[in-house]
Amino acid sequence: PILVKREKKAEAVRKAQALLTKVGLAERMDFFPSQLSGGQKQRVALARALASGARALLLDEPFGSLDVTTRAAVRGELRAFLGDVGLPAIFVTHDAADALALADRILVIEDGLVTQAGTRDDLLARPRTPFVAELVGLNLYRVQVGPGEQLREARTGRVVFHVLTHGIEGSALVAFPPSAVTLAADRPVSSAQNTFLGRVIEVLPMADRLRVLMDVGVTVAADVSREAASALQAAPGRSLWTSVKATAIEVYP
Repeated sequence: PILVKREKKAEAVRKAQALLTKVGLAERMDFFPSQLSGGQKQRVALARALASGARALLLDEPFGSLDVTTRAAVRGELRAFLGDVGLPAIFVTHDAADALALADRILVIEDGLVTQAGTRDDLLARPRTPFVAELVGLNLYRVQVGPGEQLREARTGRVVFHVLTHGIEGSALVAFPPSAVTLAADRPVSSAQNTFLGRVIEVLPMADRLRVLMDVGVTVAADVSREAASALQAAPGRSLWTSVKATAIEVYP
């Protein structure tokens, strides 16, 4: 049951039916909680919040008790639902997939401090801290960019990346996706301006690929297919050439 405050019973039932219809559960109105799935219970919770007359929603880890399959389905339903009802919502989560799928604007909190705020595209393109870079799956380094015309040196420790800076000099950040990194057993003959001989640190299974962490003086993540990893014999300790084009590297203050 959904409580609709200060309403006569008939009106309360009508509003409850309307709310349950909105969340796709009209046919479950007479069911007990034990007869509902985890995703259905989450939708009932949303209907309860709307029944209170709320003008904003606070969703604190709403998917925490859901399995992976249900979580993905409910996330899609919630995105559509929030768009339909037009209520502002604050969504608290530790899962980057939730934030990237649902949020118009994202605030990242580390050790109690907001370290970055912006749109999803802001975070995906220009992470500001290693934590944010890990959340969105990018390689990120703090560098010193030297003077030059167009192709410049961006130094981080002992490693120098060649980058297109568009006028940026001095302290900066560089970022690029693991998908932009290629691995090879032999030194490649290519147009990539950044080629390093490195050592495999770890191979991590992903949904449809493998993420290979390379030590080239800094840690670089590369995404490769399972077939490519097998052909390269990618395993901890294995030496491989690691390449990334300057055009794939984002440089920003």
